[in-house]
Amino acid sequence: MDKLVSTAGRKWPSRRHLAQATVLTVAASLLVAGVSGTAQADPEPTATPTVPSVTTFPRPEDPDAPLRAAIEEAKKQNKPVAVEAVYTETSRTWAYPDGHLTLQSYAGPSQLKQPDGSWAWIDTTLVERDGALKPKLAKADVSFSLGGDGPFASMVRGKGQRFALSWLKDLPRPEVTGNIARYRDAAGPGADLVVTALPTGFRHDVVLRERPTKPVELRIPVETDGLTLAEGKKGKSLILTDSKGKQVASAAEPVVIDAGPKPAEADSGKAVPPRTGTIDTRVETDNGHQALVLKPDPAFLSDPATRYPLTVDPTTTLPLLSDVIVSNHGPVDTSPASTKLQTSKERTYADGHITYAHTLLKFDTSVLTGRAIGNARLDMYVEQDLGCRWYGPGGVEVKRITSGWQADTVNWSNQPSATSFGSSVQICPNSSQIDPNGNWIPRTNTWDVTAMANAWATGAQSEGIQVSAYSDLDHQPSQGGGFWIYYHSAERVGGNPPKLTVSYWLPPEIPTVTAESIDSMTGNDAIARSQNVKVGFKSAVPEATNLDYTHSQRLHHAAAPGLPNWPCGALEVRRSGRRHDRG
Repeated sequence: MDKLVSTAGRKWPSRRHLAQATVLTVAASLLVAGVSGTAQADPEPTATPTVPSVTTFPRPEDPDAPLRAAIEEAKKQNKPVAVEAVYTETSRTWAYPDGHLTLQSYAGPSQLKQPDGSWAWIDTTLVERDGALKPKLAKADVSFSLGGDGPFASMVRGKGQRFALSWLKDLPRPEVTGNIARYRDAAGPGADLVVTALPTGFRHDVVLRERPTKPVELRIPVETDGLTLAEGKKGKSLILTDSKGKQVASAAEPVVIDAGPKPAEADSGKAVPPRTGTIDTRVETDNGHQALVLKPDPAFLSDPATRYPLTVDPTTTLPLLSDVIVSNHGPVDTSPASTKLQTSKERTYADGHITYAHTLLKFDTSVLTGRAIGNARLDMYVEQDLGCRWYGPGGVEVKRITSGWQADTVNWSNQPSATSFGSSVQICPNSSQIDPNGNWIPRTNTWDVTAMANAWATGAQSEGIQVSAYSDLDHQPSQGGGFWIYYHSAERVGGNPPKLTVSYWLPPEIPTVTAESIDSMTGNDAIARSQNVKVGFKSAVPEATNLDYTHSQRLHHAAAPGLPNWPCGALEVRRSGRRHDRG
């Protein structure tokens, strides 16, 4: 008997489809030996009936076994249970007593597996260890100087690869705050070298606390083992390549960024966002020694509109990040290692030209494939909101990305496509975002992205989410106006990185198939000499709801030796009923 079992009639159409796809993976065959009506022996005396033996057919391994076991444990404890068996560096999963599961996925590495098999949150807080400053727990192997000569920052990769940056004079002992080491006045009076540990690398900045009286040039010696530092295309980025020319690390186009507006200025509706200037960036080689040379635009440094302190930002990071900014108006801090994400809309010219900045997020949603989605949301933590309430009804829209992209190479011209189907808009608040003490009032933006999760679950390409500024045509900013919203990125230590939360249900278990009066089994094939074979099917759903089902079966007949060959037909039986099994 070639046996196929299918389920139908779930409350959610998507779950009905998923259940059917699962149980159709079970197949077996039953060979029933035929007998001849002319070769019957004399009837035997009536005997006491015996109970037929029951044979269980081979059952494929259930890929969802750890999840189902966690659900049972959640029911037993009557509280949510962490499913560490399916944790990844960017996601956690929880099982609940009612049978559903929740995925929490982050836009970048958030935890690491420990040698004992447990998981721990990444913590880039700097601690002194082995004569250097190192993060408590990070994806990248980085270390910072405690002062003196030698490299101020180094990053080690496997297979003998090392990248280090030095300073032209001895450094003072750094001031350490969390994941930041500040070498005060290292670049001259009022100019600090600042190094920040990130989950997947590090960033190094020079902070100019005072307006310089002459042009600034920074020369940073570079030391490499098995790696080469070079300028990217058109000199607008920095890349590290290995001995085979493969890119292993990168830095976005260096920029210089001013201090931005004060809260009171932003709340007045006349906010000017942080201004950015260009940096002439070169990689020079002299007698086999490399140096990174940075020259911030002198006009930007001397411009009265430039607000100090400002940051010279030549960021370096490993290419493991999944949140980035793209803009059609440069220069913008688009580094994948930025601690801020941005979405903005601005009228920059009298001709009505509008410039934008979009944030692109990527999440690992592979676990959702083939699941029945309950609900999904995206949470992003707002650090600054400049002018959004003055352009209502304006807000921030999220869309599902439909084509591939890479964080270290994406820009405005090659950014991925996105669809408005299933998009969601978060309207800007219409009240002040400043507290009585003149400080920003942080908040969380939340979008319903259930339609996106359903698309991923049913096979749509999972390439992430685009976050963009939204306002209708009747509420466009005037020249020089606009609104800018800044969010915490995955690199913001102690912050709230973008998080995707999805609740979902498992499909029914792969059914257990049994049959009575089976004489022998060979793999999935069963042989029975009886003309009456009772076949049983049993499955379960993770929640206490009914399950409609149907099944079909085919019987193959074979003649006994020396008897006529009976026709090999197929008998199909269909049933439907309601199951009340619980998983």
